Amino acid sequence: MGLTSRTELKLGSSRSVPFDFKFDAIVSSFSYHHWKERDNSLVNLASHLNDGGFISIYEFNNTSRRYRSSHGIDEKEWAPIEIEGLSKSIIQKNGLIILTLKK
Repeated sequence: MGLTSRTELKLGSSRSVPFDFKFDAIVSSFSYHHWKERDNSLVNLASHLNDGGFISIYEFNNTSRRYRSSHGIDEKEWAPIEIEGLSKSIIQKNGLIILTLKK
């Protein structure tokens, strides 16, 4: 009953998405600062987007160095990100920094 027959859990990562289909939305909350090979991960995730789809990454805003250096993201880290075929926006709100890449 419910979603059980329509739900499947798989182990993967930002560098290895275990699905053969594309998504309308990919969301990551408070884990980006732990990602290995961040640029490659973003390109990989972008390859799993449908036309019109988006990636949103939520992190603690560490532009002011309020958090321990390994946690949170400084806006300067996301400023140079450019991925062909995607538009980028960076929003700072309520202590968060949100990167959105839209196809």
